[in-house]
Amino acid sequence: MKQFTELTFKGLGTAITAIFQGNGSKAAEQVSGPVGIVVVLKDGSLLGYQFILMIIAIISLTLAIMNVLPIPALDGGRLYMVLLSRLFGKRLTEEMEERIVGSSFIFLLFLIVLITIVDVKRFF
Repeated sequence: MKQFTELTFKGLGTAITAIFQGNGSKAAEQVSGPVGIVVVLKDGSLLGYQFILMIIAIISLTLAIMNVLPIPALDGGRLYMVLLSRLFGKRLTEEMEERIVGSSFIFLLFLIVLITIVDVKRFF
C-alpha cells in the first residue's frame, strides 16, 4: 500500500505541476472521473476479481488522500479552516465561511464536468 500511496502523491503532483505549467493534456492524463473508472473496471473485469479489488483499493486510497487536501468544500478544507482560525485567534464569519466553501464547491463541480468531458473524449 505504501507504493500506491507514493504513486498517488506523485501523480497528483504531476497533474498540479502540469496545470501550472499550462500543460493541460499532461494533467488530463493523470486524472479520471466516473466514466474512466467504469471503463477501467469493465476492461479489468476480464483480468479477474483480484484486479477489480486492487482498482477499488486504489480508488479508495486516492479518495482518502484527496479528502484531506486543504480544499474548503472537503473535510480537509474544513480542518484547515478551523486550524487557521485557531492559529490567528479569529473565527471566520458564517457568511465568509459559506462563500469560501460555496466557491470551492462550484470549482469542484466544474472540475467534475471537465474531467468527464476529457474521459468521454479519451475513451469514446
